[in-house]
Amino acid sequence: MESVTYLKNQKISPKKLRFILPQIRKVSPAQALGVLAFMHQKPARVLYKAIKSAVSNAKQTLKVTENLLQFKVLSIDQGHVLRRYNPGSRGSAMPYKKRFAHIKIVLQAKTVIPVVKAPLRPRPSVETTNGQALQVKEKAVKVKRQAKVRITKKTVNK
Repeated sequence: MESVTYLKNQKISPKKLRFILPQIRKVSPAQALGVLAFMHQKPARVLYKAIKSAVSNAKQTLKVTENLLQFKVLSIDQGHVLRRYNPGSRGSAMPYKKRFAHIKIVLQAKTVIPVVKAPLRPRPSVETTNGQALQVKEKAVKVKRQAKVRITKKTVNK
């Protein structure tokens, strides 16, 4: 289940937008909106609007809350470039470029995996009819006593 949102021809260079992406990719979209709201940069405002739009689209199409969404793809691509000129010395032209960006956001719903507990092995109880549990305890006690006796004999002999 995915929701795809494209925002094309945003009037900002892709390089400026890509500078903020590593901080946002690590967190969920709901947390990313909180982080971007307190950044005082133009790319942060542009990405805030884009992610907010993508989250609202995903809530409508996938019918889930925004806490269950996560980024699958978050990419910034180059749009078209306007070539412009400033007047230079001696009648020459000094070129510059106005760049545009395309933003692609793909959100997916987290799949909640139910935790299945392994069945417990039945332990022999003290109240068994044939007395197996009592025999196991008695054997363990005998082994411990024998081990203590052996250790004491070895230490006495030395």
